[in-house]
Amino acid sequence: MPRIRARWCQLTLASYRRRCWAGSCPELFASGVAEVIEEASPLEWIPYRTKLDLNRAVGRAIGADLMSAEYELVVGEILATPLVAPLIQPMFRLFGIGAASRSFPRGWSMLTDGLGAVSVDTDERASWFRFDGVPAEIRNDPMFHTGLLATLRAVGAR
Repeated sequence: MPRIRARWCQLTLASYRRRCWAGSCPELFASGVAEVIEEASPLEWIPYRTKLDLNRAVGRAIGADLMSAEYELVVGEILATPLVAPLIQPMFRLFGIGAASRSFPRGWSMLTDGLGAVSVDTDERASWFRFDGVPAEIRNDPMFHTGLLATLRAVGAR
């Protein structure tokens, strides 16, 4: 079963709450999605489906058109947290976006389990990401692509 670290979902839920989107999504609480996220310890593995369900509920509340931009803001907030920012900001300043691209596979493997591997090729103008071994149930889910593209845009904006 594909899994993600609970901390990523906890930070995502907290960001949505600050924007009041979670209050617009009663199914988060009725379905138990928020409860699973809140009750987990930060380093605990939780089903990746929980992250998709969280984003899907918010997407239904705010609309698909806004969801990608909203999640990009959420990822930007997570990257600016005291836990993450000291690790990545110096790298971005010193080595540029290429360093962020090359470090993405390590971050992926630290945050996810059972979601395959990422490899990256970069040149001075672009990066190409290859995701191998992502289970079809996740790979074929539109919310996976929405979140992934928003994450890559947020990382690129740093």
